[in-house]
Amino acid sequence: MTQPHPQPSSHYLDLLLDVVFLVDTEGRVAYVNAACESVLGYSQHELMGRSMLDFVAPEDHERTRIEGQKVLSGESRAGFENTYLHKSGRRVRLMWTARWSEADQMRVGVARDVTQRRQLEAFQAVTFALFEATSKLNDIASLFQQVHSALNSVVPVETFAVITVSESHPGRAGHLVFNCFGAGPWLPAAQAAQARHKCQAVYDTALNGNALQASVQDGWCVAPLMVHNRLLGAVALQADFTALNFDAGMAFWPYFFGQLSLAVERLQWQARLVRQASHDELTGLPNRRALNERLADVVSRCQRHGGRMALLFIDLDDFKQINDVYGHDSGDMLLRAFAHRLKHGLRLEDAAYRFGGDEFIVLLDDAVSQDIIQTVTAKITHIASLPVETGAATLQVSASVGVALFPDHGADAESLIAYADQIMYARKRSRSVGTPSYAGGASC
Repeated sequence: MTQPHPQPSSHYLDLLLDVVFLVDTEGRVAYVNAACESVLGYSQHELMGRSMLDFVAPEDHERTRIEGQKVLSGESRAGFENTYLHKSGRRVRLMWTARWSEADQMRVGVARDVTQRRQLEAFQAVTFALFEATSKLNDIASLFQQVHSALNSVVPVETFAVITVSESHPGRAGHLVFNCFGAGPWLPAAQAAQARHKCQAVYDTALNGNALQASVQDGWCVAPLMVHNRLLGAVALQADFTALNFDAGMAFWPYFFGQLSLAVERLQWQARLVRQASHDELTGLPNRRALNERLADVVSRCQRHGGRMALLFIDLDDFKQINDVYGHDSGDMLLRAFAHRLKHGLRLEDAAYRFGGDEFIVLLDDAVSQDIIQTVTAKITHIASLPVETGAATLQVSASVGVALFPDHGADAESLIAYADQIMYARKRSRSVGTPSYAGGASC
């Protein structure tokens, strides 16, 4: 006579790594195997008799309720995922296979913990998004915005803040660019200030030569941005890190911030090359190439809309004598001082360019009047006459200015520059140019 096979008991179910639930029609846990403690942190007795929804993350309540109704109606389900709250507070992602047991009048569900798998997939997605953004974007602010969006797929981000060394003052402490993003479209000032303080503290620590790795404390993950011991900035991330598997997260952040550092370095080099192509290295003003592009656009717009513009050609008088007497270092200091004063002394809508040597050009690209031209010209000659202390001498120069109007004196960029240059030299010849005066009464 064939012996009957023994029926499996709940003791066998306790050997499973997945969590097995029996849930009654009211949504209460009638039975759960021992795996619940390793997955959710609760003992069997703590779960049984409680509503399943008591342990589901609030944002998944409605989805879970709808899924339960499908199983109650007799539909077998596989692959549904939702988030549960671990006894410690961290979030656990579960993937379910479930069916209705007519004999038991229960929902039978088997839940597999896929938290780490989903986090690793999210980490990979964030890293890929970083690589993709670096290859497509041309500015650091846009990169950080893309990274902030991508990080939200890993952990709910409250604040993402970064400071980077300004490209206009490379390598100098204190000249930092701050970018900050919050959970919503508006970031409270106090929250931004706290984020900046976090970034600054990390940056200052690294600047002083103290080794610092990515660390998570009090809801903030902070790290310096460094490539080959070169400090590029610092990052501070405020988020609910309880949503992460701690070991996986701590392995990810140093790697991610290392990749972010490389992306920042690449975009900084790219920005530096673009700036070098369009700006004068000595004065920091846009150079002749930038002038040609801008002037062509302005002339084209004036031609289309019947507009007017003015081009002012500036030459510093007797500049060669300064180089001959006091050296090129003093001459360079004078050019830098004049360029700085010119840039900040013009109207916001005007633009200054270094044309070459001691020659500069200012564009007035709106509907200019004679009064405006005379006012700007007077401002330029005043700026040129201001004394400049070089260490070797206190230098003062005068400037000659030639003006060309579109369309009166030329219909294209080349003819406007040529006319203004001609007028400038005519004025230089027609008057006795003041000899530069120097501290101590020396003269050329």
